[in-house]
Amino acid sequence: MGTSNIFNGRKNSFNNNQNDANVNSNYDWKNVKSNFSKYINSDGKIGSIKDISRGYVKASGGSKTMKQQSSSGLNAGKRLVSIINSIQRNGFQTTLENIGINYENKSLNEVFSLLINVISPSSNSKEDSVARIAVQDACAKIFDFIEENNLSLDSIDSMPVELFNETLCEFLSSYVWTMMMKDLESRLEKYSNTPEKAVSIENDFKDLIHSTVEIELSKDNNIFGENATTSIESIYERCIKNLEGIE
Repeated sequence: MGTSNIFNGRKNSFNNNQNDANVNSNYDWKNVKSNFSKYINSDGKIGSIKDISRGYVKASGGSKTMKQQSSSGLNAGKRLVSIINSIQRNGFQTTLENIGINYENKSLNEVFSLLINVISPSSNSKEDSVARIAVQDACAKIFDFIEENNLSLDSIDSMPVELFNETLCEFLSSYVWTMMMKDLESRLEKYSNTPEKAVSIENDFKDLIHSTVEIELSKDNNIFGENATTSIESIYERCIKNLEGIE
């Protein structure tokens, strides 16, 4: 995700379902947003990305609450994993046919646009929009691999397992980061003096989230196996829990 997407952030009144243990004066939305702004304005000298990430999860109600509020993202993730499973078992063309995508006489861009619509079919809410951005970022991994290796649709049945792992890692990382920007009112754009500073801070946050997701994914050796839909929920919750407790 670039730094150009701006969403309306969350307010403290949205914390009605949170446990008192998860919310205190240091971790309500007002203070978390303020801490984020101070971090940006000070070029990272005041506060830390770990503290802001921890505060964000706590203000959201903790890992279990965030999981409950992430149905669009988790459903999209399950569809993504299901499609990856099908590609591994049946090949890319057969997978497209099975999900109703007619790829004849279509460009690679057109095929992937249709694929994204299948994985993330609606954008009726902000959470739907976040899920769709994450799906786009994830599918870009496969798209780039095809383009970089100059492959045609009839010759891409065999793709490295590492690519699929990277695709899922990108999906989860992008989902968490984009949701954070939505809830914090995308304050990078509001308080950054230069695009370069915004990009630098964005990359720092993305690196933290990506490394957290990467570690949790590495613990599931069979993420694309029979229990994939359950696994992605577990991985997502563990990632959020790690950010909540990060020091």
